[in-house]
Amino acid sequence: MATTYPDPVRTDADTAVNVSDGNQSDNIADIYAQFATYPFETDEVFLEGLRGIAGSGAVDGLGDDERAYVIGRAKAFYFTKTQGKEVTWEEYVRWSGGQGSAGGPSSLPAGVAAPPPPPSSTTPAPPSDPKELSLAEISALIESGQTHLIPNNEVIPGGLSEEPPSETYAPPRKKPWEDATTTATTE
Repeated sequence: MATTYPDPVRTDADTAVNVSDGNQSDNIADIYAQFATYPFETDEVFLEGLRGIAGSGAVDGLGDDERAYVIGRAKAFYFTKTQGKEVTWEEYVRWSGGQGSAGGPSSLPAGVAAPPPPPSSTTPAPPSDPKELSLAEISALIESGQTHLIPNNEVIPGGLSEEPPSETYAPPRKKPWEDATTTATTE
């Protein structure tokens, strides 16, 4: 007999965020209105999280639009977790006509210190997670001479040494049974 599972429970959050299909309901408008008027600037828990984001360097070197995007996503994440109503920053911006939140998403609230200015040289973007290759893919890359495409494959600077390996001068280590036979025969 086959096991049947009940249908997953759907909540308001499941139906509240899909505004991209044009079916905006009053429920969605209410949720986004609550999001727009939420007091992020006075919510100490949110501000502490925002300080953590600013202190981690996640917004260092970003332009105003990119910083607004990071802060907006943090607001949407926090609102979703605390209020139980799913909001994504992208859908909120689309719903609001691109105006963003009332407080201006690019400005940091008063309790959050601005991140230090970026260093004078441009900071390289962090590498994306390399794709894990199968053995067959690695073999194909090696055979085709494209070893630079293998993740974590580093070139040894200066190449390998051309000198022959050194000779060992240490005597080979005796095995346990060789030790026992030599001590037994000497006694």
